[in-house]
Amino acid sequence: YDYHWRPMEVAFGQDAYGKQFDSFMRHYLTYKTGEIPNIKDVYEVFKAHARSQEIKNFGEIELVKDLQIFAGYFCAMALDQEQNPHLKLAFRDLRELKVDVAFPLLLELYNDYSKGILTVVEFEQTVRLIESYVFRRAVSAIPTNSLNKTFATFGRALNKDHYIESILAHFLLLPSYRRFPREDEF
Repeated sequence: YDYHWRPMEVAFGQDAYGKQFDSFMRHYLTYKTGEIPNIKDVYEVFKAHARSQEIKNFGEIELVKDLQIFAGYFCAMALDQEQNPHLKLAFRDLRELKVDVAFPLLLELYNDYSKGILTVVEFEQTVRLIESYVFRRAVSAIPTNSLNKTFATFGRALNKDHYIESILAHFLLLPSYRRFPREDEF
């Protein structure tokens, strides 16, 4: 509690903890399980996740440490706690578009950035690409009802040896109702 859970609560702050923690947990579980839990079922889905064989081998303390790490990523992106000024601005612009559904993918990207798999420039490029995708779809009047599934499963398509190229390729290969609007359409 003192080393992992309480610091998470402090990072969220009293107001955001009450308003944002369930949302964070939903995004975390979507990233970890590949399924989007209903917001009212987050606690039950988390218990099932914690009981899973994979997590049993991981350990309970390790699970809480993992939660704390990903909560830090979430707070950086969603609660304006990012230290890098370029990423801070990119996350702020993304928040203005209210693209919460992109957080499962962004959690994965942030984790890879923190491990040095993505550079800060590549990470910012990717955030800007997500921003462009959502903005172009809004301007082109393409319905947004598929965005949650698009971002929930996006990570499966990534080739981390060719990160940026695989992200671009995946955006370009999305089917019609999930498509990245072309210049003429935009």
